Amino acid sequence: MSEGVDLSLRGLTAAIKRDSASGDGYAVAQITEAGYRELEPEEVQRRLSRLKLAK
Repeated sequence: MSEGVDLSLRGLTAAIKRDSASGDGYAVAQITEAGYRELEPEEVQRRLSRLKLAK
C-alpha cells in the first residue's frame, strides 16, 4: 500500500508543477479493507523528502 501512496505523491507533484491554479497542498488518504486513514502533513512531507520531491 505504501507504494501506492508514493505513486500518488509523484503524480500530485507533477500536476502541481504544471498547473499553478491547483495550489501547493497535498490531501492524501489511504483506503484499505481496514478502513480510511488520512495522512498527516508531517508524514506527507517525510515521504516527499524521501522521494526527493520536497521543496
